[in-house]
Amino acid sequence: MNSKNTCLCVDKLNQLHNTIHTELTDCKDKVWNFKISSLTKERDSLLLRYDPFLLVLFTSYTHFPDTPCKRGFEVKVDRFTV
Repeated sequence: MNSKNTCLCVDKLNQLHNTIHTELTDCKDKVWNFKISSLTKERDSLLLRYDPFLLVLFTSYTHFPDTPCKRGFEVKVDRFTV
């Protein structure tokens, strides 16, 4: 192989490398953004599903009579504190 062909080959390899690097970086970012978005949606869904349960738990806990077992304990349930 002469030097001219070697230079063309190296140039072509550099061009391919840059193209692949750019496309894979974009693809990687899209995949991570999709995963993050998916996990965020799942977390929000779980919070919405369990929010009524937490409210019932908080409400029922506040209606119990003051017992020796209950005195001196602080219960924190997400956004509610008893």
